[in-house]
Amino acid sequence: MNFKLSFMKLAVKHGRKKLMKRLKGFQVQGEQFMVPRTDAAPVMTYLYRPTEGGVNLPVVFNVHGGAWVGGDALLLDTQSQEMANRLGCFVVNINYIKADVEPFPYAQFEVRDTVDYFAKNADKYGIDTSRLTLMGYSAGGHLCACAAQMLCEDGISLACQVLCYPFLDFTFAKEEHNDFRDGMEGVGKIFFPTMDKTDPLVSPGLLPDEKLKNLAPVIMITCGQDPLKHQADAYKVRLENAGVSVELFDYPESVHGFLECNYPETEDDNAAKSPEQKIQCDMAEAAIADALLRIWRE
Repeated sequence: MNFKLSFMKLAVKHGRKKLMKRLKGFQVQGEQFMVPRTDAAPVMTYLYRPTEGGVNLPVVFNVHGGAWVGGDALLLDTQSQEMANRLGCFVVNINYIKADVEPFPYAQFEVRDTVDYFAKNADKYGIDTSRLTLMGYSAGGHLCACAAQMLCEDGISLACQVLCYPFLDFTFAKEEHNDFRDGMEGVGKIFFPTMDKTDPLVSPGLLPDEKLKNLAPVIMITCGQDPLKHQADAYKVRLENAGVSVELFDYPESVHGFLECNYPETEDDNAAKSPEQKIQCDMAEAAIADALLRIWRE
């Protein structure tokens, strides 16, 4: 196992270096900012404002996917600026530390601490603390669901969570996709060998009912035969039974990652970049925008 672990970590690091080399060819639209923390290293973020400016802006904390060990916030750079312009909001794109470098729940705390910092410095940034929104994709959706728990316990209110095809349960208690389960269990054994799979900061879908009821409303995006859809559907039922508002948008013809992969920073050969998936992406983004603008007005 030690040899396999070392090999996998080297492969992951090589993949990140290759990605960053490719991303150097893009002009970054966001402003890099290190979120200060008292007892931990700062969190790297990129900040985006609408081109028309504005004050008292709602905030979207954008959290990329990548199975917790891959991806980068810069893959959401163009998307984050377009989101800021479309919604007239302030976007904080979080580049969390990957799990092979700092294991769970380090990244979960990075997301929580980032929201906490901007909530406490709202006047400095011209943002509205009544309209704080977490938005994450796949592994990023997992981190957002975990951070939402902590923020709720800390008394920091979110207007909404946007969970896009999120991973929610490392116990795979109701998992129907055996190949997916076996693959993810392998990832867990390699990168998270000591984690408690039943801890809600690891498996947010297992948060007890009495705590579920206090969570912010959820907008959820699911797609096609994505194996994560089963977890999202189960979490939706639990949230609604606890009295939490859930607005689900399902795209049966879409593939996992379709929302993130239709921007210039992503690879051209990704299946999610087909013309059909671009149409699905546009539809989903419009649905999310309409839902968020409605929630922010309430």
